[in-house]
Amino acid sequence: MTDTPISDASEPVDHAAALAAHARALYKSSHLLRGHPEQVYRVLEAIEDAVQYLDDVVKETSESYKKHAATAVTMLGDQAKGTQSAVFAAGYLRAAVHNVRSLRDLLMHATAESDRLYWPQHDPVAAEQLRELRELLDQRAGNVAPEQPTASTASRPPRDPLQP
Repeated sequence: MTDTPISDASEPVDHAAALAAHARALYKSSHLLRGHPEQVYRVLEAIEDAVQYLDDVVKETSESYKKHAATAVTMLGDQAKGTQSAVFAAGYLRAAVHNVRSLRDLLMHATAESDRLYWPQHDPVAAEQLRELRELLDQRAGNVAPEQPTASTASRPPRDPLQP
């Protein structure tokens, strides 16, 4: 398989630019989350999903630099320095892969904790669901009588916890 020449206006470059534009837009609207904790879970979930894919993309960039380091040239035409810079960059990118994975793991934990939370003061749907759940639990508690001792356990004296 031969390498196909690729220009700066390629699919990966276009997708990366679009991702950066979306990240900027998210950043500009992130202050809205301060007043809407009910939306945090969905935002974290989406970021976690994006970071999972970034992990693979950063790994591919590192592999590309490693594979083609010998052909790199600086702007002044120095191939030795170009190769050295490509190898260093590949190393930094490899380290970045580990950082991205750590970020993904932290986001997964935060998302899992956030999934358990409800914000009834901010989310009328959640408030209604919690009210209905409480009513259901109250109904069940009223319908179930406390356990009555059976004939076999009622005739036995209580067990002394100090006796073997």
